[in-house]
Amino acid sequence: MSLQKQVEVNLSAQLELFSTLLATAEEKGGLLVDAKNADEASRLREMVRQESLALSRIEELEKERKVVFGEKTLKELFDLNAEENASIRKLQEDLSDVGGRLRKQNMLNQEALKFSQRLVNKLLKAVQDLGTNTDVTYSRLRRRPGKSFGRSFNLSV
Repeated sequence: MSLQKQVEVNLSAQLELFSTLLATAEEKGGLLVDAKNADEASRLREMVRQESLALSRIEELEKERKVVFGEKTLKELFDLNAEENASIRKLQEDLSDVGGRLRKQNMLNQEALKFSQRLVNKLLKAVQDLGTNTDVTYSRLRRRPGKSFGRSFNLSV
């Protein structure tokens, strides 16, 4: 198999895996924001498992790429402006696009997880406060530092 064909096969496989990761990340984002039941939580666990498998396969492809190309980049191996290398150039552009979209979606998912963690910690703290047998009030706004009478249950996250 020619070097160009090996490059195309490798990049196509990577593009397919990154596209799968992007679709999974988008679905996961929806579940992180709006999970309704335990089935959706188990779906999240399955998605994490699928992501791990895809990442393992991407690592294998990257190792294969390094064996075939060494440390050279595509620009060093091919004249990407040449007509015969248009398919490689297209695959490289598609990979870059999908990678950028995946990075953005993962950042959004990470923010949703951080928010959820803060909320859970706030609720756990509220449950602890309720168990202290002291007066607890409800407050939606953050209080200014200073004297307060009793503890307040503050849900601002």
